Amino acid sequence: MEEFKKSLEHILNDFWKKEYGTYPKVPWDEDVDPILYLSSSDEEEYVYWKPIEKVT
Repeated sequence: MEEFKKSLEHILNDFWKKEYGTYPKVPWDEDVDPILYLSSSDEEEYVYWKPIEKVT
């Protein structure tokens, strides 16, 4: 199941990057670990993000 999850994340990221030329954008949230964000917030307070594997 873990391999499937990683594969799906990779496919979705590749699709978004190929289709739109960027990573997905989400509203900035101060409660989210900033390591997920790939940019500073824009004028509408959206940031580019990329999912990463959770390290326990």
